[in-house]
Amino acid sequence: MNHSIKAVALVDGTCALCSGLTRFAARRDPEKQLRFAALQSEEGQLLLKKSGLDPDRRDTFVLLKNGRGYTRSSAALELMGLLHGGWPLLRMLKIVPLNLRDAVYKLIAASRHKLVPNSANEGHSCQITDARLLQERVLDGEQATREFWQQQEALAAHELEDDQGRR
Repeated sequence: MNHSIKAVALVDGTCALCSGLTRFAARRDPEKQLRFAALQSEEGQLLLKKSGLDPDRRDTFVLLKNGRGYTRSSAALELMGLLHGGWPLLRMLKIVPLNLRDAVYKLIAASRHKLVPNSANEGHSCQITDARLLQERVLDGEQATREFWQQQEALAAHELEDDQGRR
């Protein structure tokens, strides 16, 4: 099953905005190539450590894809590139300098709990639908996490070989 996983998104598990992003992405991923995990989960912690990222950070969004780790605005734009519809066009925003993109990202991240309070999810009429939507998309268990990481290491090694072959 893990051979079809193209990327894993790590989000703040206590953030309603992050939960909304997860549902948004899952609905636009009919091939189910994305998996999701909370930064705070065992799976998230393991992947952060293996990626060389700070496991104590909760103010960032991380996307692991093709053996690389993307954070903040770069992670969001890479995620958009994996979705169906016109969303991949947003990757053109990479022409905006990274420091400017990340400054906007940090403003949103700093106020995300105020923008979309967790209470907004209470009484949410689609909770059962959302649970079904995400059921098989949550990265679950140490074995699945390790398999994904091994796949990412192989992709990174292959990319390195390709780069060396081009020289």
